[in-house]
Amino acid sequence: MLTPLDDSPWHQLPTTFDHVHTSDPRFFDRLWFAASDRVGRSTFQFTMGVYQNMNVVDGGVVFILNGQQHNLRVSRQLRPSTKRPAVRCTSRSSSR
Repeated sequence: MLTPLDDSPWHQLPTTFDHVHTSDPRFFDRLWFAASDRVGRSTFQFTMGVYQNMNVVDGGVVFILNGQQHNLRVSRQLRPSTKRPAVRCTSRSSSR
């Protein structure tokens, strides 16, 4: 039976969702979404990563419009609020 967490960034094991199968600190689950217009003038990208073994949630948004790129990166401590979607801004940038 599928559950609401089956399409989420939480690694799935026959244990609770707050554990992963490895102690490797580089282990992560990530959601990534990107879209572009048909003529190539604009692009949008969204990412969110969960690093269980480093106790970190991070994410970002990149938007490119007419050659100008805008970036927003966010991060927070994962525990104790593993289901809280809030993060804080770690950097913003814009470039041509």
